[in-house]
Amino acid sequence: MIRSLRWRLQAWHAVVLTAVLSIFGVVVYHLQWQTRLHQIDAELNRTAEVLTSRLRRLFPKGQVRNWRPPLELPEVLEREWLQSLTSSGSSKTEMEPTRQNAPTPAIASDERERASNEEFLDQRIGQWPFSPAETHSESTLNLPDEQWLPEDLTTLFEGDEAPLYYIVWDRDGVILRKSNFAPQVPFKNLYKGWNSLPVQEIQPRGELREVVHCTSFGNHVLVGRSIQGDVASQHGSGWLLAACGWAVLTLGVVGGGWLSGRTLRPIAAMSATAKNISVENLSQRLDLAETDSELGQLALVLNQTFDRLQSAFEHQLRFTADASHELRTPLAVIVSQTELTLAKPRSNDEYRLALETCQRAGRRMRSLIDSLLLLARFDAGHPELQRASLDLAEVANESVELLRPLADEKQITLRSETLPMTVVGDRDRLGQVVTNLLANAIRYNQEGGRVDVRVERVNGHAIVSVFDNGIGIPAEELPHIFERFYRVDKARTRAEGGTGLGLAICQSVVEAHGGQITARSEPQHGTTLEVRLPLLAVSDEDSQNP
Repeated sequence: MIRSLRWRLQAWHAVVLTAVLSIFGVVVYHLQWQTRLHQIDAELNRTAEVLTSRLRRLFPKGQVRNWRPPLELPEVLEREWLQSLTSSGSSKTEMEPTRQNAPTPAIASDERERASNEEFLDQRIGQWPFSPAETHSESTLNLPDEQWLPEDLTTLFEGDEAPLYYIVWDRDGVILRKSNFAPQVPFKNLYKGWNSLPVQEIQPRGELREVVHCTSFGNHVLVGRSIQGDVASQHGSGWLLAACGWAVLTLGVVGGGWLSGRTLRPIAAMSATAKNISVENLSQRLDLAETDSELGQLALVLNQTFDRLQSAFEHQLRFTADASHELRTPLAVIVSQTELTLAKPRSNDEYRLALETCQRAGRRMRSLIDSLLLLARFDAGHPELQRASLDLAEVANESVELLRPLADEKQITLRSETLPMTVVGDRDRLGQVVTNLLANAIRYNQEGGRVDVRVERVNGHAIVSVFDNGIGIPAEELPHIFERFYRVDKARTRAEGGTGLGLAICQSVVEAHGGQITARSEPQHGTTLEVRLPLLAVSDEDSQNP
């Protein structure tokens, strides 16, 4: 089952879908919780701003407990004090004695200097534009409920089920007021200075969410609420999200299994069809109903492969039958001659005649076997060629001179037009090619005919063409002349000693040299066989030739 492509696809589909759903669920859960926290913080900030603005309105001049200028900035305090007196109508000359008689404050590390600074500040505060009653209030801040909390906020802070709570501190951390059910909250001083901007801070504490607003006078207003219910609701949303993800995963896996099975169904049909193709049934092919899909293209390629296999198998069967038939003929001659000769005593001449017949049959059989071995080497990719630079014109002329007696015997005119052409190859094998082509042209020509051999250069290739004006080859036979043991005129070829392997050997040799051999023919007008080989180099003389 693990090796099944369907189950592998389904397993990977389940893994990818699980990963996607998990990542999506975690992101959605996190974003939902962050959104909820932002909403809670915004709600707490709005409520804290309302309480802070209420505090400023009730005490517009900072009339809160222990409001005083900071001890660490006496020079700044003095400058502000002088500016306040100037704005109140006091002249500079009236303030100058006081300024001259007043000691210059400084911050000291010992208690004596600190007491001196505080005494100086008390003297300054007595002349501060605000009255002492405005600056120093009682030890506790009197914030009546009807003035402190607006009516729309009373329900948020009062009662056992109040969702919010608040605490008000002064800048020294003394609680000025808080709601009835406010928890114990440690004071965190956010005061940055009497002339600083207001400060806001969010303080999460376990299941409590709190915000603190610090005014420029040092008052701290904390508003908070419990988020236990929100956490429970978020957990419920998480479980609901997990349940939906599990349902989607289940549907995805089931749907993916059905889809993978439907997708792989044509492959199963192709496998069954391919399994039925055997030696006895090579003609069966795959269904090409889905030629537009990838599987259809695969089926088309497989059908083409099966066509080539069928052709190769049929060719092999025909080759085996033809080879056995060609070998059987000389063997039959040898066996019949020996049996006939041994049947009774013979004279010396009769024995000699029988032996000469057996010799011819043996030579024919050896030539056939050599040709088969040569073709086998070419098929195996080991032709054992002796490659060297050679002049193709010389090779063609040698073949012409070799076969001129045969042409003269049949009263055939043999002519050659050759130009020097340098190629790289095996001289003996290329000579064998030209000789076979000339021998066929002479053998299948008519009496008094002619054979022309030309060597020329065309488009950077060396061309060897052999033309005869003989009987020609029918158009339906022309594509098969390079097949092994194929004969156009089977009766006459055997009578003349041909084996049907000459053109097949020529094609193998030419292709091993990187060339190509083609044939053109018209019945009763002649045949032209053309060999095209790559040139090694083009000389100056060759470049001038047409």
